[in-house]
Amino acid sequence: MWEWASTRLGWSAVAAAMLSALALLACAAVAEGPPSTAQAVVNPHWDAAQCGVCHKMSGDKPQPIAARDVDTLCLSCHDGQRASAESHPIARPVDEKQYKIPQGWPLEEGRLGCVSCHDVQLHCSTTAQRQSFNMSFLRGRVELDLSSRKGQDFCVNCHAPQQFEKFDPHLMLDAMGGVVEERCLFCHTKVLDRSPMQRSGDAALRMDQAALCGSCHQTHKDIFNGPHRGLKANDTMLAYMRAREVVGLMGQPSDALIKQIAAAHARPTKLYLGPDGAVACASCHNPHEDGLFKPGSDLAYRSMHIVAGRPVSPVHNAEFCRYCHHF
Repeated sequence: MWEWASTRLGWSAVAAAMLSALALLACAAVAEGPPSTAQAVVNPHWDAAQCGVCHKMSGDKPQPIAARDVDTLCLSCHDGQRASAESHPIARPVDEKQYKIPQGWPLEEGRLGCVSCHDVQLHCSTTAQRQSFNMSFLRGRVELDLSSRKGQDFCVNCHAPQQFEKFDPHLMLDAMGGVVEERCLFCHTKVLDRSPMQRSGDAALRMDQAALCGSCHQTHKDIFNGPHRGLKANDTMLAYMRAREVVGLMGQPSDALIKQIAAAHARPTKLYLGPDGAVACASCHNPHEDGLFKPGSDLAYRSMHIVAGRPVSPVHNAEFCRYCHHF
């Protein structure tokens, strides 16, 4: 793919800001815990000897990959750290009456996926040669206007010019405070009950949380060196996190309170951790709009306020670190 303008266009780029040819990399799977510094991986594309990176092999024959697993596989490397990431969000439902999806461009249960735009068959061949004009095996019309920051030459395969608008699934309520179910179903397989005060433990996400968030938010800047996601909080930190929930960010939990919570083996309820106790995207970022869930509920904690029509996360600077870290 092409190296494009350094300014990310996010949602409106609609698959135009393609991966750099030199950074088009992939890997077999995501490690259980992220390394302190993300390592680039070997590029298996256009290489007949690398089929086993993505496929299970039966002898020397690669086995098919289930359609439902393709996006997670691609994002296991194309996360913006191990390998370059796309600018177009996947898993988005496509209204085929609104968008002109070319014949032969597959959707996964009516949703956009990696192979909707990328024809993997072009490089999955023992005789395939890397094409200088289409190194990222795009479908259809592949030209990009490198002199334009809009780069819409590829996007017009599906989009009319007036459709280059941003779609933000985090804007979840309409002007009357009603739920916009389309936004919920962007990330979830069903519209969930908003009434519980505590987490159900089943968010019915369309895919792994990291892959789902990473399908739109490819880059992430950590305040400290090394990623937080995947790291497990120890007992001392868990007790401190619960104490913070009790006194709030502006307060300072006493050592006595922290010891009391630690002795009771109490765990945070509002500050989300993954099932294995590891830090996840939602540990710091509540993706829901303020007002979606009941005030005081776990899911309403640190929700995003709408400022000038845009959702704003409360995670702005190192001050937020005090929720988990005792400075």
